[in-house]
Amino acid sequence: MPVSMPTLSPLALACRAAELCAGKAVADILVFRFPPGGEFEYTVLATARSERQAYAVMDELAGLCKRCRIAHYPLEGEAGWYILDCHQVVIHAMGAAQREHYALERLWRHAERVDWERELPGLPVLAPPRRGG
Repeated sequence: MPVSMPTLSPLALACRAAELCAGKAVADILVFRFPPGGEFEYTVLATARSERQAYAVMDELAGLCKRCRIAHYPLEGEAGWYILDCHQVVIHAMGAAQREHYALERLWRHAERVDWERELPGLPVLAPPRRGG
């Protein structure tokens, strides 16, 4: 019997994206909540060990969006920095050099840091991706 995927709020999507990154050994994961009225509500920053890892985790996040029917723009990026724009949630996976150079955390001082691990128990449980055909 097919499992129905829950509708995810922007907070749930941001926290589940952070959880997926952590499960793929991506490091230094931060979730930010922005004041109302901006272009997006949440952003996730994560540092990958390699360009390949950054792309792989973002590709899996795009698959999560597809399974959950979350509208998003195509995955963008290169040179170790990938972005998935899900309208109210923007997810960044980048290499350590890019993360240090652009220092997005300093640009977003007005944003609230979300304790995403603390939020997880109250969020909908997602079915694992289907394997095979």
